[in-house]
Order: sequence, then C-alpha cells, then structure tokens
Amino acid sequence: MPSMNGWQFLTALRSLDVPGYDPTIFIVSSTLDEDDFETAKEFTELTGFKTKPITQAQLAEMISAAGH
Repeated sequence: MPSMNGWQFLTALRSLDVPGYDPTIFIVSSTLDEDDFETAKEFTELTGFKTKPITQAQLAEMISAAGH
C-alpha cells in the first residue's frame, strides 16, 4: 500500500469502531521477522497471518474462512 503499511491499516480500521463490522482479514507477507508474527497476535481483527508463497491449500482455507 502506498500510504500505509498493513499494521497502520489495521490500526486505522480499529479506530473506526463500526458496530457489527466483522471482516475476514488475512495478512499475506514475505516477512520472516518474528516481531511481525508477534505484532499480528495483537490484532484480534486478523483472521490469520500467512507467509508467501501461499499454497493452494492455504488459499482454500482463507476463502473458506471468508465464508464464515
């Protein structure tokens, strides 16, 4: 994203505090930084944090999760 990173986006989304809004959000990243994995745990809005490349099985899992 040109104007913010994923963590900034999640922080901005959280600040909106829209009642009943329950999106399915996955971060897909090439990071191997343990700090990013720990930061992901702080965002209850996240459904998951995946590292690239993702497999077809992981993609299917994410699509299934989006269907709630």
